[in-house]
Amino acid sequence: MNTKQALDLGVIQARARLLVFEESEGPAIAAEYAKGMALFARDYLREKTNERDTCFWFTCLGQDSITEPEGA
Repeated sequence: MNTKQALDLGVIQARARLLVFEESEGPAIAAEYAKGMALFARDYLREKTNERDTCFWFTCLGQDSITEPEGA
């Protein structure tokens, strides 16, 4: 698996999990679940890579959410 495939698979899995939570528990619980996933992902990246790479990825994701929101 290459890097792009891993990223694409992560997006697919996260979206599927969040849709299940939203359908069964409602959007508020799904949002809290997403926050927990993001916190774990941040800490995992920091542990497995470094602070700089972690900051870069989360900054890019934040920028993408503003400039290229899903469904826009």
